[in-house]
Amino acid sequence: MDNSFAYHFCIPTFMLDSLKLADSLQAAVLQVQDTFNVLHDFALKRLNDYLTNHHNYSFVDSLTDRRKYINIIARKNKKRGGFSF
Repeated sequence: MDNSFAYHFCIPTFMLDSLKLADSLQAAVLQVQDTFNVLHDFALKRLNDYLTNHHNYSFVDSLTDRRKYINIIARKNKKRGGFSF
């Protein structure tokens, strides 16, 4: 069973909301890993869960779909002044 408390405790949603994430999955994972001082797999799982729950997207999707999604989210985020990919 997944312990989601640990993920949310170490990488809170409100902090992910305010973080300007990198353009690629690998760069975003490294950014979260460095920012929150967590392991790579931990950062990847938390980002995947965050995007799945808050943006209806998962990194598990195909690379083509991921690139399309990242471009759509980046445009939306530039308009609202929040984080972007």
